[in-house]
Amino acid sequence: MPNASSNRPGTPDGDAGAMPNAFPGAASRDTRASSRRRTAAAAVTGLVLGLLALGPALAPGFVLAYDMVFVPRPVFERETFGLTGMLPRHVPSDAVVTALAHLAPADLVQKAILLAIFVIACVSAAALVSSERLTARLAGGVVYAWNPFVAERLLLGQWALLLGYAALPWVVRAAARGDPRRLVLALVPAAIGGFAAMAVSGLVVLVLSLRRRSIRWPLAVLVVMSLPWIVPSLLRFSGVPADPAGVAAFAARADTPFGELGSLLLLGGAWNAETVPPGYGAAVTAVLWLCVVVLALVVYARGSRASGARGVGSAMRGGAVAGVRRLGAAMREGAMAQVRGLRTAVRGDAAARMREPGTAAFVDEAAWVRGLGTAAVVGLVVAALGAVVPGVLRGVIGLWPGFAVLRDGQQYVAPLALVVAVGMGTAVDALSRGRGTGISDADARSPIGRPPRTGSEPGRSVSRTAARPGASVWWRLPRSGDAGRPELAVLGLLAPVALLPGLAWGAGGRLHAVRYPADWARARAVVQTAPGDVLVLPWEAYRSYAWNGGRRVLDPLPRFLPGRVIVNDAVRVGTGGRELRMEVEDRRARALDPLIRSGAPLTGALRSRGVRYVAVDAPDGVRADRLPGAERVVAGPDLVLYRIPGAAASPETRTPQWPVEIAWFITFTVVLWSTRLPVGSLIARSLPKEP
Repeated sequence: MPNASSNRPGTPDGDAGAMPNAFPGAASRDTRASSRRRTAAAAVTGLVLGLLALGPALAPGFVLAYDMVFVPRPVFERETFGLTGMLPRHVPSDAVVTALAHLAPADLVQKAILLAIFVIACVSAAALVSSERLTARLAGGVVYAWNPFVAERLLLGQWALLLGYAALPWVVRAAARGDPRRLVLALVPAAIGGFAAMAVSGLVVLVLSLRRRSIRWPLAVLVVMSLPWIVPSLLRFSGVPADPAGVAAFAARADTPFGELGSLLLLGGAWNAETVPPGYGAAVTAVLWLCVVVLALVVYARGSRASGARGVGSAMRGGAVAGVRRLGAAMREGAMAQVRGLRTAVRGDAAARMREPGTAAFVDEAAWVRGLGTAAVVGLVVAALGAVVPGVLRGVIGLWPGFAVLRDGQQYVAPLALVVAVGMGTAVDALSRGRGTGISDADARSPIGRPPRTGSEPGRSVSRTAARPGASVWWRLPRSGDAGRPELAVLGLLAPVALLPGLAWGAGGRLHAVRYPADWARARAVVQTAPGDVLVLPWEAYRSYAWNGGRRVLDPLPRFLPGRVIVNDAVRVGTGGRELRMEVEDRRARALDPLIRSGAPLTGALRSRGVRYVAVDAPDGVRADRLPGAERVVAGPDLVLYRIPGAAASPETRTPQWPVEIAWFITFTVVLWSTRLPVGSLIARSLPKEP
């Protein structure tokens, strides 16, 4: 009869460490069913976390907070594709939202995207924790979906960055496998997020690719997926302003008692003090969260060192030893199918697994474990530049304005968050196992993301301590008994939520849905009837509307009103007891800035410069004597719209549109090419279950 161990599901041919399965089809179906169950459990967990975190934000209406700006019935404009206005940070996210808003109400689109961030983050991170124990996988997913990084970026309204962050584990797996199609598909969420999300994902891809010594095709994939925002950035006639003041304005800040570096290590440290979740940073919870992070990092580092010490040669030697054992079993059983399976075993099951598309090869796991750790270190260094060596960062931005992408360094903590998540999942797996399970020190230090195996399997050397009672690795916390400590594992699963309760219920009510005032809808109808360029006052980038609960939000009028809308895009930040104002990026806004700040009448100058409307969305936005002769066409408590009679034609030089159309076509074609790969293959197949 076939060996009993051969009935364990694993690869399509059965467990890679056992004899070929007598019923390979059934084993494959069982494996797929088990994988689907784990994925469904992670998705439900992520959905619950999203519902808990968003709370009142899921009510009818729109959530408007800092950079999170959604409007009803958006339309495609030149600004949607980055052809006018400020730098195309909103490309292609605005275009994707506009397309989806043609299929469903825009407020439902916003809620679906926010919930999807939590679901994708939990599912993708859980898949990277390759353990048979569901608790361990979910622990990694919960940590990745619920942590200070997610909380602060959500309060900053940077949903596009979080969308790329959520899919980062898929990017790690795809880059480690070295499959261009898989990488393109994994990068789709980051590509939708735009330049910030692609910058974070690109860091991880490049580090992993350098470790694989294959940089050309990953770099080409990154460029192709970034074309929708790279091309309009290069087409800007006014250039890209390099404002050194942004280094101090967007440098990491301390939101815990451990200073800037400690806050970054704990996945916090965002530059905006108003985006810290309620209660976060208190001494007690900060110390407990530090213990969680340190434990996860230590476990991950231990596994990373072990994965580097054991390579393909060791795996293949173990495979050859197991192959000899298979030969004896095959001769005893007289099964020709088992003899045919000997061929793969003698060559080394590790090599066969590297070619198997449904499983992660040992060498690939070693690559992504150490590569992700390296990316986390690099990301932490980049995040700390503005706070530790701001002069260096100002210098490189002065050399090339493109380095301004490094100013908001805290976003590069994302790889570290994934390291913490995988390490936490591995620690919970150890807590679930306990001691006395027959697992040796060598096996327990297998690469992060692979559950320990018994010594009888190929690809693993047989440990002399495997059967020794009491064998235990130093980081396995339980000290007595053989059943493990499941209650500690559950505690580890719930720890992130318990230590960061301020994210719950819309971050303590900071995120809640509102409706746009009726005055705004009337102004849009007027501009649609008689189109023309619109100037928005007050001359500030961010607003604090009474109807939005006084929360700061990037002015929504450029997305709300049709046509060309001119706003002051210079961000003003208070830091260190002084106020810093960034340079204006929009060329037309830059030209109008001295005039608006002068206090002189505006009507004549705006008429000659092609401005037909002035929208005032605050009671003290403009004095009446500054717009003599202008006609008030909408007058309400929330918005006043003036029409300037006899406005000249717009003098703005139009950026050519055809290069952007070609860029979108190339990116879209490559994405279609990649979809030949099933989306489900991004989710790791479950590994064989231990007997």
